[in-house]
Amino acid sequence: MRIVHTSGEDPDFRLLCEELDRTLDRAIGGHDKRQKYLPHNRIETMDTVLLLYCQDRPAACAALRRYDEESAEIKRVFVSPPFRQHGFGRTLLCELIASARRMNCKRLLLETGEFLQASIRLYQSLGFYRIPNYPPYEKMDESYCMELLLDRSSQQKAKIQY
Repeated sequence: MRIVHTSGEDPDFRLLCEELDRTLDRAIGGHDKRQKYLPHNRIETMDTVLLLYCQDRPAACAALRRYDEESAEIKRVFVSPPFRQHGFGRTLLCELIASARRMNCKRLLLETGEFLQASIRLYQSLGFYRIPNYPPYEKMDESYCMELLLDRSSQQKAKIQY
């Protein structure tokens, strides 16, 4: 296993994102139902892109995009089905968390779907908790938004369970 820091232009990242999109299309019943999400997942807007290779095959990806001055958003987390159950998603998320800290972010945000329960459990195991949907997802009822506070002073604040 090796992790490569790259960009949204990387052909292997594009390949994995296409596989992710096909997977999501099947899960929710078609591409048309995901149209409102497409503008928020443009890969050319990603600041940090990670690829995980297993035996020189692209197995997983994850990305980070600056959300505001204090926050970054996790995007395009995907492990190709043949490579699941090896902790690759967790590995990439831990690397993204470290990258966000190096960027001096105080929090990480993410949006996922309520139907992606395994993903939600993974995020929770890393300390993410549910928050009200943030822009641009505030009117998308099927969205499930989460955050992780990265600076110690923010972590001291009480977390309100959503």
